[in-house]
Amino acid sequence: MGITRHANKSFCLALVLFLLPSVLALQLSPAAKTLTYGEHGPYSLTIINDAPREQTVTVTADPRITITPAHLTLQPKEKAVVTIAFSGNEEDLRPGDNTFPVVVTLDTGTAGQFGAGVALAHKLIITRLYEGAFLAGELHATKDRVVLVLRNKGLQGTEVTGALTLGGAERVVQADVPASSARKLEEELPPLPRGQYEAHAVLSYTDGENERRLELKEPFRIGRPRIMLGRPRARLIASEISAVTIPVTVDWNTPVEAYAVLQLLQNGTVRTQEVTSSGVLRDELTGYLEAPSPGTYVLRASLHSRNGDRLTEGAWNVSVQSAETPGPQKTPAPSTSLLAVLGLVALFVVAFLTWRLATTRR
Repeated sequence: MGITRHANKSFCLALVLFLLPSVLALQLSPAAKTLTYGEHGPYSLTIINDAPREQTVTVTADPRITITPAHLTLQPKEKAVVTIAFSGNEEDLRPGDNTFPVVVTLDTGTAGQFGAGVALAHKLIITRLYEGAFLAGELHATKDRVVLVLRNKGLQGTEVTGALTLGGAERVVQADVPASSARKLEEELPPLPRGQYEAHAVLSYTDGENERRLELKEPFRIGRPRIMLGRPRARLIASEISAVTIPVTVDWNTPVEAYAVLQLLQNGTVRTQEVTSSGVLRDELTGYLEAPSPGTYVLRASLHSRNGDRLTEGAWNVSVQSAETPGPQKTPAPSTSLLAVLGLVALFVVAFLTWRLATTRR
């Protein structure tokens, strides 16, 4: 179905940027924005480099979304504004919510290191509004079910068919929505492991003349990320910067981004501390600590989300050794050839003395 052209009021662009857990090194603004398509565009996104070093950033999007500029190099505390414009055809705006991906990638970092290769994923939602009769929809997710609400806005009555996808499982949707009424449908969530998911409804109905499409998406989560820390591996030397490696196990279906706080405590007092850069948690994380003196310490590690929520923590007793001092130099051992020569000389001397003694007695 084509979309009738009207004045600027005919379309509404709901620009909603859902910020997933992001790296501490970047800030993105605005977090949410609603604008009218054609009246206030183009739409902007501000990126702030919070890291104490230069960062290279790439912004990518759906081909129908134009990003200007797409590549940025930001100095510490520098702000940059990129514009987001919808460059597709009006026919690309289907009834309901249309989702287009927008991704901000932090290019700085070495593959395999903590905090490298981080991408901030966003969701750009464009909603087309009708002036005439249409079917409105709402999708809500709770801890155990998903609720779909359909509202008839001026239609004589319509039958709705389609599918609702929950965590990979598809449910058939079929309902009659009489004129000026609402219909509420509930679906129990299937057994899902802890993680981040999305409910997705794709529905079809008619307005008496044409077939229309309604698409709804709603993110939801099951539980909270479960993160466990293993026994640290470290050889701590007093007054030296020593590496501390901690195994990490993450029970979650999507990447978890966090920063770590590592501390060495002695008698309950923090003697040294390091806060790592934020990044995607992998199989292990590495930090660097410098103990002031030898002795027994408590190594405490905690992981935090970008907004400061504590995800997990652990504590272990560790020993800090004194720096090794060179010992007294040892006299190098004589070589085998030297011993052989000395042995021959000794035999010659003994033989000569024996011959001399025998000659004297005569």
